[in-house]
Order: sequence, then structure tokens, then C-alpha cells
Amino acid sequence: MNNATTDTTRAAELPWKEPQRVQRLLDLLAERIVILDGAMGTMIQRHQLDEAGYRGTRFAEGFDGQHFAE
Repeated sequence: MNNATTDTTRAAELPWKEPQRVQRLLDLLAERIVILDGAMGTMIQRHQLDEAGYRGTRFAEGFDGQHFAE
């Protein structure tokens, strides 16, 4: 079972106040890097980075190359 399936199942089982919002967050996390801190996100957006700028060298390959396990 992959992580996305596990997370989806877990989101449905836990007593979330708004499970649809939790599911949307899990879906977004499966697709892309998500910045949750509004103030921090605003400061980062001021730099007008492109995708490569957000990823940096650590996530250049689309995953955390320092902790990737095959």
C-alpha cells in the first residue's frame, strides 16, 4: 500500500472537524510542495520564485534526495 492510499484511509478514519478539507490537503500534498504558514508563504512569494526556485537543490528531482529510499 502506498503512502497516498494510507493517508486517504487514515483521513477518513480520524475524527476531523472538516474531513473534506483534510482530504483536499492530503490530495494537494500528494501532488506538490505545500507551504502552510501564511506569513512565511507571503514572504517567500515576494521573491517571485519559479518552480526550480521553490524546489532548490534538495528537491530538484521531485523528491527529497537526502532521504529517498528505493
